[in-house]
This record gives sequence, C-alpha cells and structure tokens, in this order.
Amino acid sequence: MPVHHFTCEGLYVRLLLRRGRRPLAYHPGTRERLDPLDLRFNGRLLEAPPGALGPRPVVLSFPLIQCWVPEDEWKRWHSAAVVPSGQRALLERIEDEILRLEAEPNFEDLLIDPELKPAELPSVGEDEDWEDDREEDRDDGDDGKDGQTRPASYWGGAAPVHWGDLPELEEGETEIVSILMKSTMGDLISVRARRKGDVICFRVVDEYEDRDAEDRVIPRYCCEPAESAEPLTLGEIKSLLWSIRCDGYGQIFEKAWDEQRDGPVSEYENDFYELASNHYEGLQEWLGEQFRNWKCQQV
Repeated sequence: MPVHHFTCEGLYVRLLLRRGRRPLAYHPGTRERLDPLDLRFNGRLLEAPPGALGPRPVVLSFPLIQCWVPEDEWKRWHSAAVVPSGQRALLERIEDEILRLEAEPNFEDLLIDPELKPAELPSVGEDEDWEDDREEDRDDGDDGKDGQTRPASYWGGAAPVHWGDLPELEEGETEIVSILMKSTMGDLISVRARRKGDVICFRVVDEYEDRDAEDRVIPRYCCEPAESAEPLTLGEIKSLLWSIRCDGYGQIFEKAWDEQRDGPVSEYENDFYELASNHYEGLQEWLGEQFRNWKCQQV
C-alpha cells in the first residue's frame, strides 16, 4: 500500500494506493475523506523525508489525538502529553495507530466524507469501475487468449493514472502505464505513447530530467519496441516493461530488487514496485511472477 503525501488547500493529506481497490485520500487530523482526483489538480506532492510516514500526520490537539488513540489509553496519554517528551511519544504512538488502522479493510468507515456524514465503503462494482474505467476502449473482438488483449486506442476516456511531479505530456501524448516505487521519495516512472504519423512512439520518463545546452531533455531510459503501428497487446506491453533500462543503471526491476533486498532472499517480498494502467489488466500479477522467477535464480 504505497503512501503519497500531499498538501491540498493548505492542509496535509495522505493518499493510499491500494492494490485492487479505489485509492483513498484523507486528512489525518480531521479524518475527512477527499476525492483522490482533487489532488491531481489542487494538491502538491510533498517530498517526504526518511521515515515510514514522512511529515508528521497529526497536530497536537487533544480532540484530534483522541480520535486515533484507543479510549482505554487516553487517560495515560492525556497526562503524559503536557511535557515535550510525552508529546513526542504520543505522536509516535499515534503514527503507529494510523498505520495499523490504514491496513484494516474497513478503514473507510473510520473516515467522514466532506458532508460530515459517515463514509460509505465503495461497492464491489464501484471498485471494478475504478480499476477498469477504460473498458469501452478495449477490442471486444479479441479472442481472449492471454497476452492477445489489445486496447482499441490509448486516447480518449479516463485521464492518465500518474501522480507526482512528472514532465508535462507532449502534444498528442498520453500515459499508458505508471510505475510507482516504494522509495523514500515515492518515485514514479511513466510509460507514454505519442502519435507520430502512422505509428505510435513510446518513451519512458521519470521525475528527474537532465537537459543539454539547448535545453532539450536528455533521454535516460530506453525500451523495446520504441514504436508500433497500433496499440500494444498485453503480451507486448509486458515485453516493453521488462525491456526498460535506465542509463548507467540497467534493467530497472531486477536491479532494484537486488538493491532493495534486506536479509535472506527467501523472506524478500515484491513490495517495491506497483504498476497501474487504464489500458491493461494483470500487470501487477505479471510483475509478481517475474519477481518469483528472479527470486528462484538467486537461491
């Protein structure tokens, strides 16, 4: 569950990207839920310092703190918080509580919507709509075989799924896959498609740009294929993703898995990368399979 930190209308916001479920954005202090799409236009992504939560998610205000600390602990913390050391300990306790609560399947029930009434859990159908709101763009004539699904188009319909301070889209360009990293900075990589005559050109960008003396962007990534006459099939987009290499770094997935590994490889889990797309299903599951194959090679 990757967490991104935003400020929206001057207030601190946490955005949770949850696998297979609708993203969730809320104010940790007031427990007010936000529409995640509001962050795209009104929110500013914070560069979180090292630590699980980044900026402190709460303000030392007894009514708000009481929302996050279990009732049976409140008397003890209420007395301790009058001194600075007690305040720091209380904040750490609340951070632990927030992490625990966010992991609960019914966490939305603890939040309130902007109209200050209990928030409702989205139905299964609503979650499916969030994951697959580009269904109308898919080719209904596909034979359904694994790897042969091809979007009818990359353009029109839902907005790109990416979050963060990525380079502006070029004219006629759209994002087709977003790669989110569970790094300290919450780094992002964007796979994009752009029409050029009769072909579709593909490029890969991240939040860090290098420019030459004439202020032209110096490409940092390469991928195969670089172009196609039509949108890629599911199998082809998987091949493109696996081919992505960064200048001076190498193949992004295997290199990062190796660098992020901490402890025995048998205990290492694939929780560093998360793939999102409005055009392709099953990418995260496919990446998990690639991870398992890589893991077997390390033993």
